[in-house]
Parts: sequence; structure tokens; C-alpha cells
Amino acid sequence: MKNEIESLFEEANAHYYNKDIDNATKIYVDIVKKEPRHYPSYERLALIELAQNNTEKAIDYLKKYLKYNAQNPDIWNQLGNIYFDGKDYKNSIKCYKKTIWLDSSAFWAYYNVGLAISEEGTNPKNQDKAKDWFRKAARINPEYSPALNELGIYYQNKYDYQRAKEFFLRAIKYDSTYKYPYFNMAKIYKANNLNDKAKLYLNKAIKVDPDYTSAMNYLGIIYFEEEQYNAALHYYTKSLISNPSYKYSYYNIGLVFSSTGKYRKAYTVFNKALEIDSKYQLALQEKERLERDYKDQITFGEELTDADLNPDEYKKVVAEGEGGILFSDEYIENSKELFTEKFGRNITKLARENALFRILGRDKEINSILETLFSLKKNNPLLIGKAGVGKTAVVEGLAQRIASGDVPEFFKNKEILEINMGILVAGTTFRGDFEKRLKNIVEEVSKNKNLILFIDEIHTILGAGESGGSNLDAANILKPALAKGDLRCIGATTVDEYLKFFQKDSALDRRFFKVQIDELDKTATFDILSNLREKMASHFKVSITDESLKLIIELSDSELKNKVFPDKAIDILEKTMSRTALRNQKIVDDEIIKNVIADFTGYNVFATEDERYQHLMGLEDYLKTRCYGQNEPIAKITSSIVAAKSKLNFGTNRPDGVILLTGPSGVGKTYIAREVAKYLYGNYDKCVSINMSEYTEAHSISKLIGSPPGYIGHDNVSVLNQLMETNPSSVLLLDEIDKASPEVIKIFLRIFEEGKINDTSGKTIYFSNCTIIMTSNIIMQSGTIGFDNNKNDLTELKEYNKLKDNFSKEFINRIDQVVNFNYIEKETAREIIKNILIPRADQIFTKRNLLLTFDDNFIDYILNLGYDRIKGVRNLERVFEKSITTSLSEKRLPSGKNSIAFTVLDNKIIIN
Repeated sequence: MKNEIESLFEEANAHYYNKDIDNATKIYVDIVKKEPRHYPSYERLALIELAQNNTEKAIDYLKKYLKYNAQNPDIWNQLGNIYFDGKDYKNSIKCYKKTIWLDSSAFWAYYNVGLAISEEGTNPKNQDKAKDWFRKAARINPEYSPALNELGIYYQNKYDYQRAKEFFLRAIKYDSTYKYPYFNMAKIYKANNLNDKAKLYLNKAIKVDPDYTSAMNYLGIIYFEEEQYNAALHYYTKSLISNPSYKYSYYNIGLVFSSTGKYRKAYTVFNKALEIDSKYQLALQEKERLERDYKDQITFGEELTDADLNPDEYKKVVAEGEGGILFSDEYIENSKELFTEKFGRNITKLARENALFRILGRDKEINSILETLFSLKKNNPLLIGKAGVGKTAVVEGLAQRIASGDVPEFFKNKEILEINMGILVAGTTFRGDFEKRLKNIVEEVSKNKNLILFIDEIHTILGAGESGGSNLDAANILKPALAKGDLRCIGATTVDEYLKFFQKDSALDRRFFKVQIDELDKTATFDILSNLREKMASHFKVSITDESLKLIIELSDSELKNKVFPDKAIDILEKTMSRTALRNQKIVDDEIIKNVIADFTGYNVFATEDERYQHLMGLEDYLKTRCYGQNEPIAKITSSIVAAKSKLNFGTNRPDGVILLTGPSGVGKTYIAREVAKYLYGNYDKCVSINMSEYTEAHSISKLIGSPPGYIGHDNVSVLNQLMETNPSSVLLLDEIDKASPEVIKIFLRIFEEGKINDTSGKTIYFSNCTIIMTSNIIMQSGTIGFDNNKNDLTELKEYNKLKDNFSKEFINRIDQVVNFNYIEKETAREIIKNILIPRADQIFTKRNLLLTFDDNFIDYILNLGYDRIKGVRNLERVFEKSITTSLSEKRLPSGKNSIAFTVLDNKIIIN
């Protein structure tokens, strides 16, 4: 059933992206009939209905989505947008607040709440509430221009122009392509009779959006008030080209004609405004005035012609010096900056200015990109590689080759323009804004054959711009140009994101030729660090030797397994040189390098193998001072960990030891795992635990590696991914492994063998720097059974047969060491009380100004009452803790520091 649903969903998506909406709808409806919990289909159906303005149906589908997956903040926000567009502000606010409850960092939702509140009513109380929500959005993201713009409007309405300007200018600073703060700055300057500055900002707004109707109309108003009527008519009529139903421009054109005595033309234009809005009071009043005062003129005067509403007619007059326009259209159009550059950077230009680091070791990949770009048909390279492998750097290397002229003639004048999808989407509040921006970019790049588009994180184009209710996302805007070959585009994405998003859109995927970007080796990474050294040394005023560079590479290779070269080595180099400079040192030393890497890993690292070995050799003595009565198991555990950590086993990518601890409950199996983590990594938190008794059912495997695509929880981070992402070097404790389902245990086979596994999202989770310790209450007969990578003939051992009753042969053969823990004897229990329980109590009660002492009578009392060979140490701990807390609670203690002695007399606890 699951595979059938997934196949249907892929088929429906293919129809959807090919704009075959009818067939897509039929299949999505069929899916939810068969599997009502398949929420992605409801989302698609909602988008389809919304595009057809069927808002009620769209709302119904989104509610069904949320019935089965109420934890998606984006869907709540989308539902809020629909209510907002329908002026149902009360429900829109509820949805936006639900978004915030699910994702407190969703600054756009705070902004949307503010908009909805401000639309609910214009009274001062509402506006103050709205302002508070805009402030919250700006606190989370200080660079969020829409929120800054709304804060500016708030103070503008309060006539606090200085504070308003501060917010508008900040909005412009963080997003120079956001048109509204330019418009609002113009309104402030006009209110202060600074018309030239107002014109400047209005022209900037029009440069950002050439179809910005309100800005053109407002420019016309300024020129009208200055009695520069031709200039006014130029902008009024130009605004009608962008929006033919803009009644305000018709009204303003009528005012110009009325002011210049052309009453019949004015009368006709006022009527055009009333055709759009028959209740438009200003136009009605002017029409009645003309009918009353200029009856003959509106009957026999000069008629309105098409030329009267043609902006080019006034543009000619303005060009001859009769209009005084501050910035003409030619000034704007002749700007050297390309429209695409507003949303990213010109990489080739930066290469010519020597503003990029020199790229080494990527000649093969650059040549592959050149070959693809030179092709006639599939001429769009898609760079695929792990995060940090250097995909963007490869494109920068290509730009450097072009800038230096070291390319074939075809590429000599090419410009590589990178667009940032975040900047492109930012500020597109109204439906159609995003599409217009992207279409302008596609048109510009398609017309200019020397432009090559580069989109980093290209998987983000799938769905970008879709949230406003339109089913026209960025991918669908790009596809036609890519298919025709008009647009040359380089994309970059990670392997995980490619498999998760990009590959599923086959229509888009087949337009690209995949170029694999592999991780660099240590030699190439050293060359890159050597090349970076000069610029970094110049910046930080710090030098670094070749030996230190090699140490950075070796330590980052061994300790940062979840990151890749060259990115991780560059990060360490930069952080190391920065720290050296801040300490007023001139040369980077090994100690600083180790400290920096320790910050990344969360534990101390060692510069040499000898240091590491000496540290590992201290593990056994450390454990023997923490865990009593288990000397033989401790020796075996230590031996296994030392061998694995020293990479003396044959599987170098395997975990740093896979150990199964067996034995009765309460003998220290879990305790010793925590102590191993404390010694190896300096922190008990580095022992990350999974209670395997929670995985007794086969389906609970989805908790560990995630739910399959299309099912609830697929978008959630899996348990193993979350644990290993934050603790790549750690002790992974699989507690009570024997209670887990056999199907769950199977997923660990690959982890034990290869040190990695893929979750359902396609992400690879690494365990090669992790020591895996499992516990089980299986009671073995002898102390230890050892396993290694070679086959062992253990069939005659009773212990092996006992393991076979609980685990598969494949599972057992992947364990390095099976260690059986002994029962705790009574004398050992006495040592535990003296050396573990009493010091732990001292540590706790000292913080409460209580100094506790215990004599032998008290220890004997606890031992006789709490020792149980079967129950182990846990029962001893409970009796010890209860005896202390009960005794203290029954005695009233004076304030301040207290020394309390515990003893036992006649089988009763006495405290003094």
C-alpha cells in the first residue's frame, strides 16, 4: 500500500508540474481516498484550489492536512494567509500565532500578526498592538525589511519622522530591492517640502519595480503641485500602463486637464475613474463641478485622444526641457548595474577585482563545467557534493579562469551572476511580486548570451514563491527557458537535498548535467591552506608554519568526521589564527590548535598519537577507582576501547569499539558506560543513551531512522541523526538491547560493520568516532567472550548459545567484545558505600551548608538493610538515600552551616 501511494503521488506531481491540473487533482483525490492520512496530497489540492480562487475548498484541504500533521508551521502560516486575503483577520491571527507556537523563530509570522491586527482597525490601540508584533519580528531577524518598514510607517503616522526615517533606511540597507521603504521615505520628504529628495526616492522605488504604480502616481502629484504638468501627465499616464484600472491616476489626469482649461478632456477622464468605481467621491465631486460651472466647455471642447493617455507623448516634451524631471527613464535604463545583480553578486567581476581566494585542485571539475556549458542542448551543469566540499569554490575557480582569459574564445566575455534565493523572495509580500522579479532575471540572462546564472542551494527553487497561493514556483518559471536552451544556468546542491527534492522533479532534473564534486584529499587541502595562509596572515598579523597546517589537517580529519575537506580545515585555520591574534601572539602554536578543535568537538584532543595512547592507557586505572568489584570486566573493556581508538582493528571506519555488557541488574553496566564517556571526553553528557525497551515493536524503527516519505513524521529529525549530529564523538549507550525488536536490532548491523547508516531522508549518519556500548541482563557463565573481525568457532560454548537465544548470529559476529559483569559481593558493597555513595552525598549537601559524617555503625546498618546480591547496587543506593533524607527531614536544623554526624544505636539512626 505504501509503495502504491508513493507511486501515485509521484505521478500526480509530474502532472502538477507540467500544469496538467485536472489529472493531478484526480490522482491526489484518489490518494486521500485510499490513504486519508497522506497529508502532502492535501497540501497540493489546497494549492490547486487556491490558484483557482476556490478559497473555501483550499481552507478545507489545509485543515485536513493539519488534522494529520498539525506540527507544520508553514501550513498554519499558509492558512493564515488565505484568511488574511479574505479579510478574516481573526482566524488569520489564530493561524499565525499557531505558527509562532510551533516555531518561535518564525519572524514572518510575527510580522503577519502585526499586519492582521493593523488591518482589523486603524484605532491607536490596534496600531500600538501591531507595532509590538513588528518589533518582535525585527528582534528575531534585525534585517527583516518588511517589519522595519511597518515600524517606520507607525512612527510616520505619529509624525515622528526622524524615527520613521531610521527604520526605512534600515529596511533599505538590508534589502535594497524592497520598494516600499523608498516610497515611504519620499512621503516624509514631501511632507517636509523637500521635493527633490522625494523624487530621488520615488525614482529609486521605480528602478526596483518598473511597474510600481503608486510611486509613478505620487511622482505625478509632486510635479502637479509644482505646476510641471507635462511631467505630471508623463507619470500619471505611465502608471496606467502598469495598472489600467488605477482610478487615482485617472482622477489626477482630470485635475491636470481641468487646471489647464481642457474641461472636456477632464470630464471624460473623471468618467473613466467612475467606470472603475462608481462611488469614487472625489471624481463624482469634480464631475458635478464641471457639469455645473463648465457645461458648454464639456460639450463643445477638445475631445480626449489616445495620445492624451500616452506617456511617450509627454516624455518627448520633458526631454526638450519643459518638464524638469529629476531622473528620466533613460537615466534609470542606462544604469550599468544589471537587474540580476540586485539579488546576488557578479562572481566574474569579483574575480577581475582579485576579491576572491585562489581556487586550487579543481581543474578536472572546472573543465567538466566548461564542457557542459559549451554544449548545444543540455548545457546546464548541476554540481552535487556534500556540504562544505567546495561547490561554490569551483564556480569561483571558473570565474577566475574566465577573468584571466584562460578559457576558449566562447567563454572570454562571459559573466557568472549568482542569485540568492533568500534575497529574491524577501519583500515579495503581494502575489505576483516574486514571479515578476524572477521573470525579469530570466529575460535579462536569456537576452544577454554572455550571462551565466549560478544558483547555490538550487533545490530551494522548488516551491520558492509558491506560498502566496500561486502554483507557479521558481522551478516552473525556469523550466521553459532551460528547455529552449536560452538560459545557461549552473546549480549546486548537496547529495541529500538532491535526492530529497531535486531528483523528484524529473522535468527539471533532466535539464541539468550532473557534475560530482568529491571531497578533497589531505594533499590538496594542504595546498589550499598554504594558499590561504598569506591573506589570513596579512589580516590577522599572525604567522603559521607548515607543521601547524599539517596538524590542523590531521586533527580535523580524525576528530571532525561529520564534516568534509576543505571546509573543516579552513574553519579551524581561520579560528586558530583569530584566537592567536586576540591573545597578542605572533605565531600559531599546537596548543591553540588543540583548543580550537576541542571547541568544535566538546572534548580535549591530542596533537600526537603518543599523547593519545598515554591518555587511553589511563582508562583502566580510572575505571577501577570508580567501579568496584569488576576488575576483570574493566580490563576487557579497556583493552577493546584502546585497540579501537588506536585504529588497530582492520575496519578503520568502524565505530571505536562495539561492546556488549551482560550480567544481572544493578552491577554497574550503565554506570561504567557513563564513566567511559567522562574519561574519554571530559563530560558525562557525551554518553548519549537510547532506552531500547522503547523499541519492542518492529514499526518503532521509524523513531530511529525516520518515517518513510509521505508519512507523518517524515520531516522530523530521526533519533540517531539528532544524537550523532550533536555528538559525533561520544559513547552511544544502547540500554537493554535484548528487549528491542529483532527488526530494530537489524539496523545496527551496518552501523557496527561500516560505521554509518542512511536515514529515510537520505542523510548519512556517521558512527566512526563513536564507542558503542550495549547492556543486557543476560547472565553469562564466564567473564568474557571476545569477537573480532575474523571468524570465531564458538559453537560449543554455552555462553555463545545463550547469546544465540537472544540475538542473531550476524549481530553477535559484529560485536568486538562481550563482557559479563559479576554479582556485587558484600565487601564490595561496603567499598561502594564508602567511596561512591558517601562522597556523592557530601557533594550534594555541602551546597546546602550541611557537612555530613558517617561512622562504621551507620555503614554496617546500610549494608545489612540494603545489600541484596540479586538487586545489586540500586537497592543499596535507595536505602542509603532514604535513610539520610528521612532522618534530616525529621530534625529541625538551625540556619547557617551545620555539621551532622550519622550513627546507629539499637538499630535506629541517630544524628548529632
